[in-house]
Amino acid sequence: AIPTIIALGQRTGLEFVSCDATSPYTQAMNRAILLDAKDGLGYTEIEEKKGEIVAQEYLIERCGCISCDHLRKDLIDHPEVCALGDYGEYWLYRFMFHNHIVYLEMVRNIEKAAREAPDAMLRTVLGTDYGATLRGLDGTEPSQVATGMPRSLLEGLD
Repeated sequence: AIPTIIALGQRTGLEFVSCDATSPYTQAMNRAILLDAKDGLGYTEIEEKKGEIVAQEYLIERCGCISCDHLRKDLIDHPEVCALGDYGEYWLYRFMFHNHIVYLEMVRNIEKAAREAPDAMLRTVLGTDYGATLRGLDGTEPSQVATGMPRSLLEGLD
């Protein structure tokens, strides 16, 4: 939805486009961290189950965002607050901060791609929904969908 609104919003009369930031927080509440998609126009996630530390380890060992830089410092300065495995308040807020950074970077990438080549960006993001999305926006979505042939395949075979 975000790429479509950013790329096509002006065509529909929108003067200002924004997006809500509850997704990164909701993901954190569900013990998931967001990772940039390879094209920068979306995200994937790593979700932890109770007792797992795969997302926590990712933030410590592989992520270079400012939140994770602070996390590595906290592990040295305050190890009792951010013990691995304990998904308490510290880790919840660290996941939220990290997710918000990834999410905002994704929105910035979408805005940049929409300015430079909106059609190419929409084709990449929407994939097979590209045509239907544009037809719907233009009000030219077919009103009828073919459901079959008007005659039997066996007709004429005597």
